[in-house]
Amino acid sequence: MNSQQLQLVTFEQAKRLKELRFDWGVKSFYATNGRLYTTHYSCAESSNKINGYFSAPLIATALKWFRDVKKIGCSVNQVIIIGKISNRYSFSYNKTYGCQYSTIDFDTYEAAESALLDELLTILEK
Repeated sequence: MNSQQLQLVTFEQAKRLKELRFDWGVKSFYATNGRLYTTHYSCAESSNKINGYFSAPLIATALKWFRDVKKIGCSVNQVIIIGKISNRYSFSYNKTYGCQYSTIDFDTYEAAESALLDELLTILEK
């Protein structure tokens, strides 16, 4: 994984986002066989509106959709250990009553972002 490149959602995350009615236009999408396609321009319409296709936004875009559309505040943060910032990451999000924090921390920002997305998808699927 190139840590300098923003990561797309996985095929499984894309399918779950479609079920939750993610409808933002993006440059990438998955077919039902899991194959990833990317265009050179951002689609005005979501690929999720087409049977057999699943929009594949950047994880950062999916998290922005949760903040803007679903009104769930969420973030990835560096872990602080004994007053010092470490090279590890955790996430937090606002539930109806209070803030929830990840109970584990991650080696990379991208891993924490992906885990946060999975957590939010699970919450809204209930």
